[in-house]
Amino acid sequence: TMSENTTPADHAASPARYPLLPPARVMLDGYLNASNSGAYLQGQLVFYQGADLRFDHVLAAAQLMTEEAEALRMYAERGEDGEWSVIECPPDPQVNTAQYDFSSEPDPDEAVREFSRAALRAGRTITDPAPQVSNYCFRLGEDRAALLSICHHVFVDGYGGLLARTRVGELLAAWQKGEPSPPRTFGRFADLVAESEEPDPAGIEFWTQMLDGAPTAVSMAS
Repeated sequence: TMSENTTPADHAASPARYPLLPPARVMLDGYLNASNSGAYLQGQLVFYQGADLRFDHVLAAAQLMTEEAEALRMYAERGEDGEWSVIECPPDPQVNTAQYDFSSEPDPDEAVREFSRAALRAGRTITDPAPQVSNYCFRLGEDRAALLSICHHVFVDGYGGLLARTRVGELLAAWQKGEPSPPRTFGRFADLVAESEEPDPAGIEFWTQMLDGAPTAVSMAS
């Protein structure tokens, strides 16, 4: 069984617009070459289990995490000058969240994994004027649930995905103990853009050494 709520973004309040970060430009090239490929998606699948774990808490934690993480509420747009930018959508607690009940499946965990594999194989657009993250919450049985979050690599990297799932975990831990939500842990996207305008010399030196001798091109097929 599945129910889904998706609310389009309200752009009446002049949404924030940012240039693409340097790593995102590489992912954009990949998207433009193969927009229907799942190779450029970032997915996080986490299983939760615990005494008195509440499914509504998992759902609420996923929604709050998406509200707080500005990078997950972006879409991409190409301007008249040909330059690409990312545009922030306003927070919406119902955005891009779907609920599934797999508790009656013979193997609920494998059903979730198979769903996740299929979702990650499917390409997705990055230009629809709505947040590009998708959260899938799965009810797996008593005191068990799972959360799959998918976003394009243009908007979030592996470390960003780690921060997102860590935030969901700390929210669940607090709510299970009857405590209020811990303070927001995400930084501001505008600050990240400002810091990225001037490359870090130490970072350039590190990656120059790491990639010394590496091939200039690799094939995903091999």
